[in-house]
Amino acid sequence: MRELEYLVAVSGALAIDAETLYVGWSPDGEDFAASFYLAGQDGGRYFSQADAIQQLINGMMDICDEVANGKIADPYDEQDVTLVESQFSYNSIQDFTDNIRSVQNIYSGSYDGAGSPGLTVFVAEQDAAVDERISGEIQAAIDAIYAIPDGDQAFRDAVTDPDRADEIEAAQQAIRTVMDSMGEDVLSLVVG
Repeated sequence: MRELEYLVAVSGALAIDAETLYVGWSPDGEDFAASFYLAGQDGGRYFSQADAIQQLINGMMDICDEVANGKIADPYDEQDVTLVESQFSYNSIQDFTDNIRSVQNIYSGSYDGAGSPGLTVFVAEQDAAVDERISGEIQAAIDAIYAIPDGDQAFRDAVTDPDRADEIEAAQQAIRTVMDSMGEDVLSLVVG
């Protein structure tokens, strides 16, 4: 009975969160997307377009930090499977990949085949070699995450498998490389 009560409570909270998110982005609600379009204009949330872009880059860096130094590092460093995200659904690798794919989507301006100008356009105008390198680093981080499990092995099993240590550490480093490039190369183009 308590499990059913819990399920009802969690479902209600999830519905409220989904509605809040929808209203936050909806043109009929808070229209958060318009904040970026209006950056630097009256009524905009950001003083300048550079401020809006800086927040995007900082958010991308935060995601990389969270995945490499939290979601992967915490269970791996502690050798504790109870710290693994999505440990019961065995979906950790896909969750980590989706986090980094969100960085890729923002950088490229593409999502499921639909596209608009992403940060890649701005970076390529400033330095095409840097843009190409960063695009490659993001894909390399995604590929490195996918290389962690051995066959059907779940991340929770890989965490305590000494034969997977190199792959886990390589994925962390690949993600950290993206984070560093966002801070050192992309952010410096915006605020420099």
